[in-house]
Amino acid sequence: MAYGMTQAAEAVGTSVKNRQRWKQQYTQTGSVNEVLKTEERTERLRREVKQLQWEKDILKKASAFLARDM
Repeated sequence: MAYGMTQAAEAVGTSVKNRQRWKQQYTQTGSVNEVLKTEERTERLRREVKQLQWEKDILKKASAFLARDM
């Protein structure tokens, strides 16, 4: 039995949009490992950006606090 795109996506518990994106990434890279490495790197970079934004906010608050005491 052949799966359509919707059935294939439902079978693996994802959306059709994700399945299309995965297929496009796979055909561009030719390797599932490359896609996974890219996704892992993207997630790591997102965490790093979040950490840096948090640190920047703390520095802003600290400098405002110190400027107020002068």
